[in-house]
Order: sequence, then structure tokens, then C-alpha cells
Amino acid sequence: MPLVGPFGVCFYLAIMAERSVEVTVLAHQSIEKFDYFICGLAGALFAYIGEHYSPRKLDFGISALEPMALFFLASSFLFGLKRIEWNTCVKKVNAAMLDAAEKAGSTIEVLSKPRTTGVYINSETGDAYDAEALRRRHAVYLKQRADLEPTLNKAMRKANRYYEIRDILLLLGFLMIFLAKILQPYSE
Repeated sequence: MPLVGPFGVCFYLAIMAERSVEVTVLAHQSIEKFDYFICGLAGALFAYIGEHYSPRKLDFGISALEPMALFFLASSFLFGLKRIEWNTCVKKVNAAMLDAAEKAGSTIEVLSKPRTTGVYINSETGDAYDAEALRRRHAVYLKQRADLEPTLNKAMRKANRYYEIRDILLLLGFLMIFLAKILQPYSE
């Protein structure tokens, strides 16, 4: 329930923004943990099957199921690593976009405040700017953000593609293991 009054509503909105950031952080951490778990699972299954696998002449029968399972599990592991790599790329590009957006917002905020002098001082660096220089910097920050958006979209598409391929390969690996164990007694 929102608090009444302009200060109360602002306070309520600030709490909501804080909560959404917390939820977003938790969601990203969960996704990371799940990706690590799936990679670990694929790697562990590959190691277990590989340890107990005894090579024999390949044919197109039931004996081909275990090597196929090894192939699918190894591929799932590699695609999982690529997924983690592209998620890291997404985070880096997203951070750069947010940085540019925040800098653009702060330059507009500074420009919107009434000034007694025409000089703006950056309190962190000590640099002095006039209003026109700040407008140019604002435009540069907006362009940086816009230029990064296609890169972010590409990285997100690749991360999602690797996610789908990884999961399909893992399921195929499980299926091959299952079929090899179920059908093995009937092949003898």
C-alpha cells in the first residue's frame, strides 16, 4: 500500500526500485548457479561413463549408444561453458550501457539545475565544463549506450542459443545412457 503524500510516494517508489534490483540480482545469481550445476553434471556424467567405458569396435547397434552418450555429454559440457562465457559478455556490455546511461542522466541533471555561473565543476575529477560541453558529453553518452545495444542483443541471443543446445545435448546424453543400460541385456 503506497504511503500518502509526495514524500511517501517517492519513498514507496524507492523501496520498489530497491526490491526490483534485489530480485534481479537474485535471479541472475540463480541462473549462474544453475549453469554451473548443469556444466558440472554433464562433466561428472562424462567422467563416470568414460571411466566405466570399455572401448570396442563400433557398429550401428546398441554398443554405439555409450560412445554417443559420451559425445553428447562432452558437447553439452562445452556448450555450457560457451553459455557461461556469453553470459559474462552480456554482463560486461550491460554494465557499460548502464554506465553510459547513468552518466547521461547525471549530465542532464546537472544541466537542469539553476546556476549562478556558467561553469560546471566535476567534483570527482576537478574538471570544469561549460553548458555546451556538458550537452556534447550527454550526446556522447547517449550514443555510447545506443551503440552498445546491438552488441548486447547479439550476446543475449548467443547465450540463449548455447543454453538451448546445451540442454538438448544433455537430454540426448541421458537418453543414450538410459537406452544403453536398458537395451544392453537384450543385445547379448
